[in-house]
Amino acid sequence: MSKLIHKEISLDKLIKDITQLPADKQLKVVSIITYNLSKAPPSKPFDIRKLRGLGKEIWQGIDAREYVNKERESWNS
Repeated sequence: MSKLIHKEISLDKLIKDITQLPADKQLKVVSIITYNLSKAPPSKPFDIRKLRGLGKEIWQGIDAREYVNKERESWNS
């Protein structure tokens, strides 16, 4: 498949097309994707510490203990 065609196909259309294939052809697609993924270089592990401070502006002025207590109370309601 050329790179030009690859870029023009939307993921939704691709999934729709694959689900309309007979089961044996769908299994072949799965096999090809699995093989390609097994040959791909491992992805770099995500460093969870990069999330520190993300969204902190949302919580400004909110007492964490009070918020958690209200949430816990709502579970029992």
